[in-house]
Amino acid sequence: MQISRFKGLNNTTELERLEVGELEIARNIELDDRGGMRRRTGLRKIANGLTHSLYSTGQYMFGVRSQTLSYFTPAGWVAIRNLASNEPVSYTTLGARTWFGNGVDQGVLDGAAYRDIGVPVPTAQPVAVAAAGSLPPGRYQYALTFEVDGVEGGTIGSGLIDLTTSSGIDFSQIATHTGPKHLYVSGPGDDTLYRVAELDGAQSTFHLEDDDWQGRVLRTQFLTPPLPGTIYRVWNGVLYVVIGDAVLYSKPYEFELFDLAHRFLQFDEPVTMFEPMHSGVYVGTSDRVYWMAGESPEAFNLNEVTSSGAIRGTAAYVSAADLLKGSDDRHGQNARPALMWRSTFGLFSGYDGGQVLNLTERSYRINEAIKGAAFVRNESGFSQYLASLQGVVQAINV
Repeated sequence: MQISRFKGLNNTTELERLEVGELEIARNIELDDRGGMRRRTGLRKIANGLTHSLYSTGQYMFGVRSQTLSYFTPAGWVAIRNLASNEPVSYTTLGARTWFGNGVDQGVLDGAAYRDIGVPVPTAQPVAVAAAGSLPPGRYQYALTFEVDGVEGGTIGSGLIDLTTSSGIDFSQIATHTGPKHLYVSGPGDDTLYRVAELDGAQSTFHLEDDDWQGRVLRTQFLTPPLPGTIYRVWNGVLYVVIGDAVLYSKPYEFELFDLAHRFLQFDEPVTMFEPMHSGVYVGTSDRVYWMAGESPEAFNLNEVTSSGAIRGTAAYVSAADLLKGSDDRHGQNARPALMWRSTFGLFSGYDGGQVLNLTERSYRINEAIKGAAFVRNESGFSQYLASLQGVVQAINV
């Protein structure tokens, strides 16, 4: 028998019914897009030890080794920070800044230098008492914020003080901070707070004499850094953080200020995939995948595109032109990236606009898997999607 073209794996058909060129098992081989077969190319070890959560910014390659976030150099791995959890780490990069998290730990890498995500929020407002001064009688609100690297953080609910006569206000027990901090006060009976003082980090008292101030309005009340999430993505000026069945999103272009009470998207199942495209976002859960059309959270329009869920960690971008070779590109998809991900029902591709295809539904299925890792590489002129899946019982490579 002569086989001129191999058709790939098929594990959904009985062995005796396989067509010529279909394979039950394919080990250490590669198939190109014309059905040619060759031995898989070899590998070269560059470092010893177990490593997971590899990610490249183009300048740095990060990974987790022995529960330590590290980056790779020609001389070996350099430790950045010990982690409390050994769960897979998600990353997202904008410019020289990378946000990361694993559901327990989170942080920001400026290049390869670690810092905490967001600006700390004071745990208590200062103590305020009436003193000498000329403020009109009335109820005043006041609040404290911290600043880090020119970024002002949020604050908790305002403190209150009632002045029964014309007075000033003495503030004490002002929390210390490693950088600048700012004090805001409202007018009598007003809900808008204005900056009245810029304090150094160690200053713990302040006297407000009168209402002769022209400070900026407090914009960050009730805003905080995000809670640690399992997926981080920056898109269209917003940082998205996935926590369980919710997707938190930051204020536009203020990537580390979150309103946890109001700015989030809620789903019915845990979110396992959140991948932006050109005109919307693919969101996968444990049971289904949605296309959210729109360019901002306020404009999103949610549509279910497949009733099978996405396996966490298996999404990867690929050239749409490689997937659509020979097809009629009526919608200009070839010029945009496509998305690939794994489900227990096969390998899926998704295109900008919400068009989804199951590439292997009739020929290949995998066992139940709880998470995985995937990437796309270009080998000898054609793209290869590689995924390693961890099932409930054992790991599976596909």
